[in-house]
Amino acid sequence: MIRTLETGLLLLSLAAIACGGTSPKGKTGPAGAPGEPAIETPTTPPPDDSVGATDPTTSLEPQLATLRLLGVANPGFDAVVLDLAAVSVEVDGAPLAIDLSRVTTMDLTRADHAWDLGTFTLPAPGKVAHVRIALDDVGAWEESGAAGALDACGLPIEFDAPAEWLALRGHAVVHLDLGRSVLKVGAEDAILLPQLQVRY
Repeated sequence: MIRTLETGLLLLSLAAIACGGTSPKGKTGPAGAPGEPAIETPTTPPPDDSVGATDPTTSLEPQLATLRLLGVANPGFDAVVLDLAAVSVEVDGAPLAIDLSRVTTMDLTRADHAWDLGTFTLPAPGKVAHVRIALDDVGAWEESGAAGALDACGLPIEFDAPAEWLALRGHAVVHLDLGRSVLKVGAEDAILLPQLQVRY
């Protein structure tokens, strides 16, 4: 009878160990809350649902953009005055309507001010924007008490840009290098040969 009881207890102990009971083998995974399965840390971050939600380059809505002109690298001019004659923007060959209501006479020696050349609405989608800026034929310059006419009737400022850059930034700023662009040809005359960079 005693041997039978001992055998029964041994079988119960073996059954408990096989089911995980108090054996260390029952804790092979990460510890979770009591009664709940263990939760492992994901090996990759969850997808960011905000990506593309407000990206203008992926939007199907038209985007507003502004074209500006900024004088940079001034070698010492007190004034470099120019007027805008015409500006055009095409996207994939189609001309855009441009709001010129804020266009005014520009003094490009103002290093803190990028002059508004026009605002336009970019169609969506669009690939290539072609910009053409024509300045008025005659401007003016001043330097150290001297002054004269500035001949600006040369080639217009033209450049191509990915339309998505304009949509993303909302503007293109033409940085006109005054030191390299304004060339004196006499005591009172100078010509404008635009040397520039475009920033977005």
